[in-house]
Amino acid sequence: MHTQQMIASVNYDFLAAGFTQDDNRVIAFSLVRLGIDNIKDSRQAQRIINQAGDWNIDFSQVTDFNASDYIFTMAVAQNWKQRWTWGVNLKLIRRNLAEYHANGLGLDLGLQRTFKENIYWGLTLKNVTTTLIAWDTGSKELVKPELYSGAGYLLNLTKLNSTFLPVIDIILRAENRQQSAETHLGNLSFDYAAGLEYSYHSIIFVRSGLDEIHRLNLGVGLQIPHVRVDYAYTSYDSELGNSHRVGLLISL
Repeated sequence: MHTQQMIASVNYDFLAAGFTQDDNRVIAFSLVRLGIDNIKDSRQAQRIINQAGDWNIDFSQVTDFNASDYIFTMAVAQNWKQRWTWGVNLKLIRRNLAEYHANGLGLDLGLQRTFKENIYWGLTLKNVTTTLIAWDTGSKELVKPELYSGAGYLLNLTKLNSTFLPVIDIILRAENRQQSAETHLGNLSFDYAAGLEYSYHSIIFVRSGLDEIHRLNLGVGLQIPHVRVDYAYTSYDSELGNSHRVGLLISL
């Protein structure tokens, strides 16, 4: 999957592969890159031009640098009892900022339950043990746990060869977000997201939804044997441009 946002200055890329180990288990690997490239660096370009301390920029000394995050994950998912599935995700983090870098290690857990063939519920706990990111400068970042809970109801319209799938998510964080969240209680904050997918013959998909900060998301998908292509659009304020996301899924 590839996404461009913030007037195409921020790029998000996702590559993954999953393998069925047996009827009940899947092993998967993924690589994520989130980066801003060719940022102008004027730290060495400032020149004092007189004794009063006035200065200007020597543009011949302006260089470029990149800011990027890489996340490599190793995951396993397992059917558990009837209608239950659990998963665990180990992630290795590499963060680069100009000549500086940082490394981190994190763990995510997931649980899913199917009810009556058409009701789905899932729970994801990210950064279970609090993810530590250590910089080569000696400073450290801590990424606190986040809890995601979502549910969906699959409505089959047999006569129309169609389905509707409305979904809703609740996101719980302990980052003291206060008024920047939908609802907060002390250090805890609660945000909400919702969406709807319409499928025709399981070939054509049309999607819409609102994310946790009320941005409108629209999408379409096309699925043919062994190949699925998805496109999504996210509306930002005019100053930031809009986001376009393209995904490709191949089943072998």
